[in-house]
Amino acid sequence: MLLTNCAFCAAPLPTLAKQCGRCKTRYCGPACQGQHWKEGGHKDLCKRIKRGGGAERYHAEKKYKEAVAVAAEKCAKETKGQTCYICRDERPDEGLVRGCACHTTEGFAHVSCLARQAEITCEADDESWKDWYVCRLCGQQHHGKVACALGWACWTTYVDRPENDSLRIRAMNQLGNGLMYASRFEEASLIFETFAVVHRRFFPHDKTRMISVNGNLAACYSQLGKSEAALRVKRRSYYRSLEEYDDHGPIVLTEVYGLAIILNKLNRWAEAKKLLCKHRREQWGDCIEALTVEYYYAHTLIYDSAAKFDDLSEAKRILESVLPVAERLCGPTHPKTEEVVRYLRRAREKYDGAVERALARHIVNFRPCVTVLSKKEG
Repeated sequence: MLLTNCAFCAAPLPTLAKQCGRCKTRYCGPACQGQHWKEGGHKDLCKRIKRGGGAERYHAEKKYKEAVAVAAEKCAKETKGQTCYICRDERPDEGLVRGCACHTTEGFAHVSCLARQAEITCEADDESWKDWYVCRLCGQQHHGKVACALGWACWTTYVDRPENDSLRIRAMNQLGNGLMYASRFEEASLIFETFAVVHRRFFPHDKTRMISVNGNLAACYSQLGKSEAALRVKRRSYYRSLEEYDDHGPIVLTEVYGLAIILNKLNRWAEAKKLLCKHRREQWGDCIEALTVEYYYAHTLIYDSAAKFDDLSEAKRILESVLPVAERLCGPTHPKTEEVVRYLRRAREKYDGAVERALARHIVNFRPCVTVLSKKEG
């Protein structure tokens, strides 16, 4: 089961945890189960949880509704007056969202419509799993609160399947991704850790998904301040991706970007620059991953404490060329585009500051020469 913490004391659960015989709520031991029944309100909730399909289903449905409400509130200003492009209906009980690269009047939808569309597609074709996280209109991934809501929608769709069912396991991974994109890193790391155990048990030869999950787990560790653990996990997933894929392919580039972030957090700027340089593409095309590596290389040039004037000049040039491509591919309000804008602003500030300091030094060095000439002329 996915529930990873004791319902009473919130301690991490062992693999074979104690369960309520009626509703399957999980505990770390009989003591916590007894206390929860007496003092934690479980006596009043137990029958309701059972009617709701058991602890896992009840928990998932509750979290899904909360996530949809949060996503709709986040998108309320942008979606005002718009209509769902899937059902073409207005529902007062569910707001619209848009969390992809769509802009202008495209891409507005109900989370439930996006989820139903993905479920139908996956029933017909197991290879269409990307509909759970990629917008059909713009072809880019959902992000932020919308990705989180879709993660919970995916999990509620497949939660009742057997523990070894491939779609259930993929849904677990999708939930972890959604939580991570919503910056809920503690929860996401628990999901990815659980996924890794279950996946190794039932699908030990599926290397591709383990590369992705280990990479995401490292990203969560990094955000939680566990930089050394993050570096170990990320290096492992990066080298495994090199064994399986092309050096400049999307999966490898994703691992490169994540590894560079962790290296920079540890102030290992030279190593990060060398890594990014190795995997930079001459042509970005419409590859978001290649674009990300390019602008993060510029970021590394900017923030390195040993950055020189030429580094700042190159970073500024790169970001000025990246920005219009990011706006075209992702739209002006996408997190990646906003990140490029922030980096470019910082690059210009540091570049202008370097120019001013250079001019000031030139003037100071020039003044004695002017004084000497004036005396000779006199």
